[in-house]
Amino acid sequence: KNQGSFNLKSYMEKRRSGTISLSGKRKTNKQTVVTKIKKRAGNSIATTKKAKRIFLENIALLSTLLIRSDNAIPSSSGHISVDGRIYNDADENNYSNITFQSDLSRPNRTITIVTTAALPWFTGTAVNPLLRAAYLCRKMKHINNATATNHTQNHQMVTLVIPWLERQEDQLQLYGPNHTFQDPEQQESYIRNWLRDQADLVEEADPTDGLNIIFYPARYHSGLKSIFAMGDILSLIP
Repeated sequence: KNQGSFNLKSYMEKRRSGTISLSGKRKTNKQTVVTKIKKRAGNSIATTKKAKRIFLENIALLSTLLIRSDNAIPSSSGHISVDGRIYNDADENNYSNITFQSDLSRPNRTITIVTTAALPWFTGTAVNPLLRAAYLCRKMKHINNATATNHTQNHQMVTLVIPWLERQEDQLQLYGPNHTFQDPEQQESYIRNWLRDQADLVEEADPTDGLNIIFYPARYHSGLKSIFAMGDILSLIP
């Protein structure tokens, strides 16, 4: 039966083909839906790439600003030129002078080394910073003793900042069942014993006059094979 412009035959054919639903509303073509999804995904990827580019540009800008800031402090024997480099007063063509902040031979300066691994996980991220910190400790003692005018009490000038794995399962995964610790003090004792007995750095292993060791809370991410800090490391640095 005809009611106005309604065509029953046409309606039933569209129903069978899935063009319209029972409510009579036209269905969106599947290809149209796929196209819209791809378009949105493309826009999302483009947005991500743009955000990444902006992030990298900001990092590059920050690095440039830090370098300029680093060069802005002259050493006691030099001055700054218009290009930001430090020149020696005796030889304006001497480009080999290091910045004031990078001069490790300055007496009474303190050095802090932060790393993301610690013994007994014998990875380069744990062993190399430990040995470098120990040898820096030896060097700083030599520099300070050579410039001291009177006898003063030894001071720990070099600090190594390393992670403390709070979860026992993280320790088991990285250190094995024979090297788990109840507290950071136990792990510190293990590290100092290794420095003394295996690396033959006896003075540097001394807890009073040698290398200073502090821990920050951390956890191990098995998917990324890395240790991540669980707090503000900067707040721990002396």
